[in-house]
Amino acid sequence: MVALASTPARVARSSRRLDLLACAGVIVLGALPRLALGSGPGERAALVMAVLLEAGVGLAVWLLRSPRAALLAVLVATVATNLAALPPRGLPPYDDRQALYRTDQSVVIQASGGGRWLPLVVEPHFTGDQPRWRLGATVGGSTVRWDCAWQHGLERIILPLPGQPATAEALDVRLVLGGAPSRDGDYLLIYSSAAQPRIPLLDAPPTTGASPTLCALAAD
Repeated sequence: MVALASTPARVARSSRRLDLLACAGVIVLGALPRLALGSGPGERAALVMAVLLEAGVGLAVWLLRSPRAALLAVLVATVATNLAALPPRGLPPYDDRQALYRTDQSVVIQASGGGRWLPLVVEPHFTGDQPRWRLGATVGGSTVRWDCAWQHGLERIILPLPGQPATAEALDVRLVLGGAPSRDGDYLLIYSSAAQPRIPLLDAPPTTGASPTLCALAAD
């Protein structure tokens, strides 16, 4: 009778161990692609937060429901965090990127056309709610700064240029960072394409397709 009674208990313990190993395996397998593709401190910090979130969800469901339900919850959380980390669709192709992480650096963007809105593909990195740096530029002898609602990850932004629409064939926009940027977690990646050496200026912000981040000229 003792042997018969202990058999279900051993089976239950074995099942719980297998579910625990399965939960850990799902979290590890979900983290490996992002770990291999990550290119900066921002990606690593986001990966750590995702792993903690997935483990926390699994633990909560394990305690409140069952090990099998925890495995399902971890699987759903892992898929959700990995999908959220994917870059937005519809962004133009790029083959180069430059990093701004000091206030004495600059990146020159060559633009053309008669518009006054500059589209860019960037990837801001920051550790708080908003970056400790601020994006600015020198445009045709004028110094400007922009206020942007920055988001983590790759995004398209639209920068309004000062004054009237550009009339020159080519316009150089020298981007700089103010504030307190750092290469350890607060910096800006700017993407470009050799197939498009000069970025066409827009007459107005786009109203169709994926919504870009529309920046505003700073008043101060």
